[in-house]
Amino acid sequence: MLLARPTHIDSSAYYANYLKAAQGEDAFAEFQSSLSDSLRLIEDLSEVDLDYAYAEAKWTIREVLLHILDAERVFAYRALRILRGDKTELPGFDEDSYVANSYATSWSKEDLIEAFELSRKSVILLFKNCNSRNLDEELKASGKMFSARLLAWLIVGHNRHHLQVIQERYLK
Repeated sequence: MLLARPTHIDSSAYYANYLKAAQGEDAFAEFQSSLSDSLRLIEDLSEVDLDYAYAEAKWTIREVLLHILDAERVFAYRALRILRGDKTELPGFDEDSYVANSYATSWSKEDLIEAFELSRKSVILLFKNCNSRNLDEELKASGKMFSARLLAWLIVGHNRHHLQVIQERYLK
């Protein structure tokens, strides 16, 4: 099954940047590719590197990685709700609160790798086994409309966006 890019996007410009960061035309290929890129990055960093922040009051690399995982889980949950026919509006989520309560320093490099692998495998299985008729159904979350298809692409685009931020701001 091909999970093509969404053709209808009723979302903010904020999310459009994530879609631009996603590559290719098949979300399944991008799920694998962005996971490989994430794992390669994590594997190349030491535990000390993971705790680096490029400026005061900025997240550490470890916190950015946990933010990627948290957002992936939130986006996947939203997609699950759509795919299961639940149209109940959902609130947004406070990413700063999530990071502040992630206990990032307790996450080892190995735990991060395992979490990325397991979360992405779960996302792939969700979309692989969905009814394609439901992919373009929509749900309001964070005050904006999202389809399951859009959320699949936001998962990979958000991941790619933050990998780029890590490369540009943390690993210069």
